[in-house]
Amino acid sequence: MGKSPLSLSILFGLLITVMFACGGGMIQRIDHQGELPSPPPKQGFLTLPQGPPNTIIYFDERCIGRYRDYPKKSILLPVGLHRVKLSAKDHANIYLEVKISSDKPFVVKGKLLFIPPTL
Repeated sequence: MGKSPLSLSILFGLLITVMFACGGGMIQRIDHQGELPSPPPKQGFLTLPQGPPNTIIYFDERCIGRYRDYPKKSILLPVGLHRVKLSAKDHANIYLEVKISSDKPFVVKGKLLFIPPTL
């Protein structure tokens, strides 16, 4: 017995929503062991600070995923000046202007600051 056209359209809609709601596009996950590889032309690396796995990463005001999506905490991005925001529950947001270069990774130092919830 096959699925109804309505069920398939709902499933397809959910799949598209998941694909485009947060992530995808020009951002590439790096699963390196040790040193970062040489970046492709016109791209460079952003290395993230320590933080909770649910930290949301915004690149030029667009959500590109969560820390857990980038287990090695390095992201391949286009060269140039960009805005990055890191946001996690019970932590202070981090707002950065980063200059991505193909010469060396941009390393965000430190970690997200925990802010205890108020009573």
